[in-house]
Amino acid sequence: MTSGKTNFVQVDRELKFDIGNELQALQPGEEQIDLIPKIEDTKGSNGEEGFLRVTNLRLLWISKENDETNISMGHNCIKDLYIRNANSVLKGNAQSLYVVTKYEGNKYEFIFTNFGADSPRLFTTAQTVVRAYETSRTYRDLRLRGSIIREGELRPLRGEKVISKVPGVWNISNTQGHLGTMHTTNIRVVWHANLTPNFNVSIPYVQIANVSARQGKMGMTLVIETCRHAGSYVLGFRIEPPERLNALATEIGQLKTLFLQRPSYGVEYVVDDKEKPNELVPVMRSEDTFHIQSDETPDVLGSYYVEVAQQRDRAVVYNPDLGLAIESLPEGYTLDGIWNDLADTTTAVLQQLARAGTGE
Repeated sequence: MTSGKTNFVQVDRELKFDIGNELQALQPGEEQIDLIPKIEDTKGSNGEEGFLRVTNLRLLWISKENDETNISMGHNCIKDLYIRNANSVLKGNAQSLYVVTKYEGNKYEFIFTNFGADSPRLFTTAQTVVRAYETSRTYRDLRLRGSIIREGELRPLRGEKVISKVPGVWNISNTQGHLGTMHTTNIRVVWHANLTPNFNVSIPYVQIANVSARQGKMGMTLVIETCRHAGSYVLGFRIEPPERLNALATEIGQLKTLFLQRPSYGVEYVVDDKEKPNELVPVMRSEDTFHIQSDETPDVLGSYYVEVAQQRDRAVVYNPDLGLAIESLPEGYTLDGIWNDLADTTTAVLQQLARAGTGE
């Protein structure tokens, strides 16, 4: 038994130029949070009026004169947002929103200027929505070894409902069996080992490419294949008694179909026009920090282009210390060094927050 594969556009994970009306429209599960008029694409279309649509999945700038001129920036592609002055044809030297993105190994920079009424909406809405997207990744990303099980029960996400709890499920993805329990919900499939609950995997339906029951070396196996965005993993599970396997595969397939009809991405935000730009906290992912270069070229991509991909994804290797398959580290890097850097960064951030809380 195999569930049908679904063609599903994940606009939050793509950076696209000049898309058609079909992709400009709100996609399943996408909600418009704000629509900001009088926005200039200062870097690529300086002097051209447009508007910025902010949704729970992307920023979409569309030219007012010609809607075929547009930029769709998925939140997953956004690596940094900050405010800096820019020279606008429509407003002169003014505070603008800089959006730094990375897509398919290439980096692009966009600059948007609000030449209408003085309002912080351009800054506050974009930054806060992207931050909300970052903090709700469990709804959309495959997760390993998370703190999601408490006393044998799944800790549900906001709006999540547990559909079934299936004991006696063996994880055989690495030819080594681990007896555990599988939970299906309206958002994801979760499996965890019974003896070590922190050995678990959370698979959102939005990242499942296919579900099937197949004959394998260890008998009938429930196979869950993830999509390219989730690493193209193939996860295998064996169920006792085997008669339950087909029923569980059917249930997961049906729940996935229902989810994709009305996806829930977990991004919630209410527009507040009272925030001030100087109160904003930069949204920066430290692993993608880089310096902006301003070399502009006349073509549509070159206007925003920052840096070419120096190399593609590194090979995936098994790390015995973590017990996981990871991308091979660059030359000169070690896991201990990365963990130490992360600990130092976390400590610095906590100290900064503590000082802010005490008014120092």
